[in-house]
Amino acid sequence: MAILRSVGAGPRHIFGLLVFEAGLLSVAGVVLGAALTYALLLAMRPILHSRFGIFIELHALSRTEVSILAAVVLAALVMGLVPGARAYRNTLSDGLQLRV
Repeated sequence: MAILRSVGAGPRHIFGLLVFEAGLLSVAGVVLGAALTYALLLAMRPILHSRFGIFIELHALSRTEVSILAAVVLAALVMGLVPGARAYRNTLSDGLQLRV
């Protein structure tokens, strides 16, 4: 953060970068998790049906599931506010000092 501040990034830029990173990582996690879940269910469907007689019907995400995933992304954005606020309060000299 101190390097970004030293090349001209303001506290708002750092704050925005940290919140954006938290949001981007959570969206990527939600999308990747949903895709892997569907891929695994699709791959295991024949095995579950032939061996155990279990048939899993695949369908699109319901409104409830989408709202839960949106809540996860929103929670990640809120949690991104914490390091963003800490970085916002730090000065350039705070980031350049060695702490032992």
